[in-house]
Amino acid sequence: MAKLDKQQPLINFLVNKYSYALLGIVKHKSDLLHSDDKSISNLLIIMKDNFEFKKFYKEIQEDKNVFKALQQTDTLIITQKELKDSCDIFPIEYLEMIDSEELVYGKKLSEIITIDNKNLRLQIESNLRRNIILIKKSFIYDKKNIAQIIEASLNNFMVSLKNLLRYHDISVKEMSGRDVLIKTADIIELDIQLFFLLIRIANNPKLIKIDKLNIEDVFYLYLNQLENIVAFVDKLEVVNKVNTKKQTTTKKNASTNK
Repeated sequence: MAKLDKQQPLINFLVNKYSYALLGIVKHKSDLLHSDDKSISNLLIIMKDNFEFKKFYKEIQEDKNVFKALQQTDTLIITQKELKDSCDIFPIEYLEMIDSEELVYGKKLSEIITIDNKNLRLQIESNLRRNIILIKKSFIYDKKNIAQIIEASLNNFMVSLKNLLRYHDISVKEMSGRDVLIKTADIIELDIQLFFLLIRIANNPKLIKIDKLNIEDVFYLYLNQLENIVAFVDKLEVVNKVNTKKQTTTKKNASTNK
């Protein structure tokens, strides 16, 4: 509730002074590997195309309480045109917002945009390939901090897996990281126990010493899993669009190309 109180002056300012240009205000939060009480509440402010950022920024600075609320809130201000034009670039980011969106004013994000599965597949592949490049580079230059490297990579990877499920028309709302792994194993061959171990290492790096793990072997197994999954994603065929307004849980069978 404290977070909402800090945001309220900003919300009131937008509704009272910019209703002519305001399309929607949405609260959202998402961090797959953390519990809800640790997630951050953010604001997405969707403006009509007649919105003037220069005028807005000048006026908001004149009210110290409102400007403070803006600075203390992770806020994204975007016009309807910008939103629609960027759906092909940020499908995962927008779908993650939609998963936890709470309407504050006007329209929800899910009522405004439609995500094409072609763009979703491309971003999943892009994220996975970037993850592989970065984790190999980090391992070479900073292997002593391998637990932190794994944690950063794993967070990114889990978001990619979550959206791979979404691509297959599987509802991912309120799924834990472990649920995502188990469900993903239904559509692609996956070493679930390895990923459970990686989650434990990310949550408690001391396990490396306590369990006397050969962290290099663990790293190479993880890298191999990433490479197998990105090869699977690369061969996926685009069949439909993601329904942002209502997701239904549908189990689809997919075979892993070996």
